[in-house]
Amino acid sequence: MKTYKIAVLPGDGTGPEVVNEGIKVLDAASK
Repeated sequence: MKTYKIAVLPGDGTGPEVVNEGIKVLDAASK
């Protein structure tokens, strides 16, 4: 399986609450 490193930066109207939920989605998708 490939490994990707993704930088997550809040900005441009994307607040920390959206970023945190996005990280949860990526984590779930990787399992």
